[in-house]
Amino acid sequence: MNHRLKGVGKRFFLCILLFFSLCNLNQQKLNSQATNTGNNYTWNTINGDWEIKKTTAGKSYLYQSRIRAIPTGYSELINYNSIITVKPVERHTRIGFTLYLTKPGGKPVEALLVFAAKDFRNLHAFKFTGDSKRLTKIALISSKVNKPELPKSVKWNYTITELATSAHRLNFNTEYQIAIETAGGRATLYVNGSRIMQHDTGADLQSGMVGFCCQNTQMAIGEFSASDGTAIMLHDDFTTESIKRHRVIATPVEK
Repeated sequence: MNHRLKGVGKRFFLCILLFFSLCNLNQQKLNSQATNTGNNYTWNTINGDWEIKKTTAGKSYLYQSRIRAIPTGYSELINYNSIITVKPVERHTRIGFTLYLTKPGGKPVEALLVFAAKDFRNLHAFKFTGDSKRLTKIALISSKVNKPELPKSVKWNYTITELATSAHRLNFNTEYQIAIETAGGRATLYVNGSRIMQHDTGADLQSGMVGFCCQNTQMAIGEFSASDGTAIMLHDDFTTESIKRHRVIATPVEK
């Protein structure tokens, strides 16, 4: 009798082991087929609901519709609804685009124009901050990793530094022409052709990923270009799909 019970118990254990093995195999197949829908995309979504959107007037924009963002502490990019170029933009001296921010859905309203990003934690950005009425402050910030030897899973392992600030005011629901010049380690911000801020960072600003972040507002980016003054390194008018998306394909597994 005891031998029979031991045999039943052994078979039951083997069945359980086989069940979990099949479940693990299924998950591995799902993970292995999590791929983007193409290889020629310009933008990579980090957080938020980014899409290419066309207005009734026929203009196309890179549009972010999510209002809230939840800080996680892994990087300044991950703390916001963010999107960034798939590849670094090399040897550029000027970045241009249009910027439109909707009326806020909470406080604080923040929008970042990211450039010279070597990775998600080493970057520069012009940061716009505002209240319920308008944007009231622009700051040039840098983000640097504190201890590179630590795993990327360690939270708040980076420092944000304000390099320069301006009390310039901008309105919501208004489209602005933005230009960022990056030659010689000097970051210069133009809004509608007027120079708003200029600061010598001493850093290499002419290479790295470029991106956009926001929270408590919706953002629309139009007619993006990065150039060296003569040649265009990257251009996107958002008339075609240029956002890298991921999909998971489930493959049946025979048991």
